[in-house]
Amino acid sequence: MPADVPAVQGACTRPHRFEYVGVWTAPYGTYEEVDRSSDTVHRHCREVVAAYTKGTPNAGLARGAGTTYRLPSPEAWARGDRGIRCFHWSDDRVRTRSLKG
Repeated sequence: MPADVPAVQGACTRPHRFEYVGVWTAPYGTYEEVDRSSDTVHRHCREVVAAYTKGTPNAGLARGAGTTYRLPSPEAWARGDRGIRCFHWSDDRVRTRSLKG
């Protein structure tokens, strides 16, 4: 996961490579287990992309595109926040509209 997903202020018509698509709530377990399970997190984030785009889990994931995510902080995890924030990213294409719908 990139250390910093740059924020684009304003409408999705502004050029961007990342788009927040939603949250996957991880099952109970340790922070370390989820942090080591990137394949599982990406699989669930693809499902979040599918719901966001109203398509299959690979909808919108053209060549050079994929998912990335942000885990809650370890402290937030310990307080019960299991919400993993999922993003669609595009390596080779700058988007100027939302993937939604």
